[in-house]
Amino acid sequence: MSWITPGITEDFLRGIVECEPTTAGLTPQRLPAWARAQIPDPQAQRTVQLSSGVRVTLSTRATRLQLVTRAEKNPADEPWKPEPVYDVYIDGELLIQRVSELQPDLPAMVRHS
Repeated sequence: MSWITPGITEDFLRGIVECEPTTAGLTPQRLPAWARAQIPDPQAQRTVQLSSGVRVTLSTRATRLQLVTRAEKNPADEPWKPEPVYDVYIDGELLIQRVSELQPDLPAMVRHS
């Protein structure tokens, strides 16, 4: 078995307005930069950063798939920010749903074979 790591671009993502490139990859944004700059409240800014509803779409003949993400959780957010949930759909049908426990400085992974 060999793994192919494609360069993920905005072309693969749905439910976003733009992406910000970072040293760790892409950060999907649901609001444009000019709108985010107008939010004065730090709590509201963190809420806007949530990537809820962002989808990765692709077509492949692969029999195995691994998605590596980096979700962050601020200790101040504990009571209201849930752990990330990843849904895997194939041909429009929900195949698996995984909850990822966040660990500091470690990427979250969803694997399916």
